[in-house]
Amino acid sequence: MKTKTITTIICLLCLANTALLKAQSIQESEYDYIYQIEVALVSNQKPVKSYWKNYKNLQDLGEFFTYIISQETPELPTKHRILLGRYVGKSTADRILAEVKKRGYKDARIWSDGGFQLGHSTGKDVKYGLQMGAFKSLNQVNVQQYLKYDKDTILYIQYKGGAYKVFMGLYAPYSLASVKTEMVPWYRQKGMKVFVQKFR
Repeated sequence: MKTKTITTIICLLCLANTALLKAQSIQESEYDYIYQIEVALVSNQKPVKSYWKNYKNLQDLGEFFTYIISQETPELPTKHRILLGRYVGKSTADRILAEVKKRGYKDARIWSDGGFQLGHSTGKDVKYGLQMGAFKSLNQVNVQQYLKYDKDTILYIQYKGGAYKVFMGLYAPYSLASVKTEMVPWYRQKGMKVFVQKFR
């Protein structure tokens, strides 16, 4: 009985040690998080996309998105957040926000609903992006110059290593085969020097 108890304790210690090593191997990074810039909050009095034209001087910094805030009383109508871009890492979002405010949007702020986390959840394997370009200056980025492979492909910007990197989609290793055999040739046929790059 004593031998069995000792064996059980040793097994439990081994399991605990394995779990600890696994936890230590997962190092958190600022690039585990994706942010957007809330440019404005508007009421639903006309088609949402019609508001986007009011922010044409921001179109080079990212795509526009909307997030619905539902209200339940006539006094509090439905509102929409006008959101700009998808930015990998807080330091990237900070730089974009500074530029947005410089262009006159003093009430803009960094925003995240917590849904775009690539850390210790289902997104933990997403470590690659299709890099479209890298620029020393934000003024050189101009995301409007990039064609989208399809309507579901999302463009991301990351500031890392002294450069603003533009990615057309972020991917896990199991998705890279189709990216390399379909997306890369498609873009290269259009004269664009794209390649798969690890971003974290």
